[in-house]
Amino acid sequence: VGLFARKTAVPKAAQRVLEGTRVLAFADPFAGLAHVVASPPLLIIIEAPFADPEALVRAIRRSVPTARVPIVVFDATSAPRAEKILRRGATFVLTKKARAELAPRLAELLERASR
Repeated sequence: VGLFARKTAVPKAAQRVLEGTRVLAFADPFAGLAHVVASPPLLIIIEAPFADPEALVRAIRRSVPTARVPIVVFDATSAPRAEKILRRGATFVLTKKARAELAPRLAELLERASR
């Protein structure tokens, strides 16, 4: 799992689901992008407002190795912004109010990706 976040710790809501899963955290979006393109993970998590999630999702989707990797953007601030991020190619966008949905969504995506 590739995690793009200001704090490189796994979000508390996701810790149980990701337990036992290798998580590479990137505090620098450019270094993280280079790494996930070179070695695509099963799943990418982006915590906004760490980076411009629209631009990061677009860059991830433009690369052939990561074009189909599920991307979860966590902490979008509004429905219109979430829609823009989804149009760029995010798999799910979860707002702060939807923290409870994070763990089940991650579990579902990891299960699908590992098949």
